[in-house]
Amino acid sequence: MKVKRKKSLAVLFFIVLAGIVVSGVSYGVPLYKEYREKKAEEKRRSQEPYFTEFHLPYIYMLGLNEYYGVKITPVNYYFLDPDDGEWPDYSYYTMEATERTERVAMVLSYQMFVVPQKEEDERAAKLASEYGLSGENPMTADWVMEHSAEAVEILGIVNVEDKYHRNYSMVDDVYNEIMGSQEEEEARCEE
Repeated sequence: MKVKRKKSLAVLFFIVLAGIVVSGVSYGVPLYKEYREKKAEEKRRSQEPYFTEFHLPYIYMLGLNEYYGVKITPVNYYFLDPDDGEWPDYSYYTMEATERTERVAMVLSYQMFVVPQKEEDERAAKLASEYGLSGENPMTADWVMEHSAEAVEILGIVNVEDKYHRNYSMVDDVYNEIMGSQEEEEARCEE
């Protein structure tokens, strides 16, 4: 009799234990899943947003738009929300060079390679040379679009006084001066 009772208690113990394990698993798995989803969401929200196929950070997009005059589509990169579900992947954003991009690129090249006036211009020229730019191979709008991060780095060195930030009249003045001297040189060559 005692053996039967011990077997019954053992069976009952294993049934209760199995019930506890099954209920623990059925309750624990969803909790663990919820925990993992919460951690993944926290990680997603803590990342910096990135844009375009080049995965450029926000500050680079700002530099390209505000300094180089690059057109960014869509234009709402100023108003991003970590709750919008796309955060941090905005790689569908596109960039397009404008006439302003070409002018700024030409003025920067001129300032770095033809008439460097400050230490920053020389440091920027050295960095630009590492990227393959020179007086004979100047920065262009196409180069800015293909090497966006490098273009912003160069601008970061030259632009210590914030002189290019929306100072389009200064860029236009230097651009017109460059174009005027090129036209004069071409006229001299024709004579």
